[in-house]
Amino acid sequence: MSKEILDSHRRIWEKKKVTKYLYTKWYKDIGRELAGKAPVVELGAGTGNFKEFMPSVISTDLVFCEWLDCVHDAMALPYRDSSVGSFLLIDAIHHVKNPAVTIKEMVRCLKPGGRIVILDVFISPFSYLYYNFLHKEDVDLAADVFGEAADAKEKAPFESNQAVATLLFFRRFGEFRSRYPDLRVVKKEAREFLLYPLSGGFEGRQLVPYFSIRLFESIDRLALRLLGDRIAARCLVVLEKIPGG
Repeated sequence: MSKEILDSHRRIWEKKKVTKYLYTKWYKDIGRELAGKAPVVELGAGTGNFKEFMPSVISTDLVFCEWLDCVHDAMALPYRDSSVGSFLLIDAIHHVKNPAVTIKEMVRCLKPGGRIVILDVFISPFSYLYYNFLHKEDVDLAADVFGEAADAKEKAPFESNQAVATLLFFRRFGEFRSRYPDLRVVKKEAREFLLYPLSGGFEGRQLVPYFSIRLFESIDRLALRLLGDRIAARCLVVLEKIPGG
């Protein structure tokens, strides 16, 4: 990914109404989780769309863009210990080279009671078909998401493994809790079903008209109530630093 691709995504944001509708809805959910937890730092802010929703957020990424506030590596955060109210990662945790190091850095920088809010891909038996066969980014369910070795496999900026959030917070959640005892779980939801894949996201073709959104939202709610994480395509995770941790 490059500045040119991010510029393209900003143009797509204005044209793909279903994608914009979904993210705007998610931004409202995220905003509620961040309330009273300032300052908020967004890692991997990419196109910077969340800043339109929350102007006070500190938008950061690896690649310089004029809409960002800061350029830095998520694995070497330039913030003092216990100085950040919240970290936000929207479709970003699956891009970082070493998720374990990034999480440790966020814990170091968080104030007691501060939060980490993550919105990302969820790999279910249903969504695996979409993400693995119809999406250009990789899905590796055997990846070592807790490895912290300095000589770990090199990973180019924006290279990804879409399974990272699923592995960290669902399939290997017991190990996550044992490794990060300073974090408590506020929320851990597998969510969305058909509407997001049919929206095409930022890369694919939009397969449903805007006027059908309410219908597909109703289908999603019913399907998720019946089948839950067996069909979900997204997840929202909210973690909080334990005071004294």
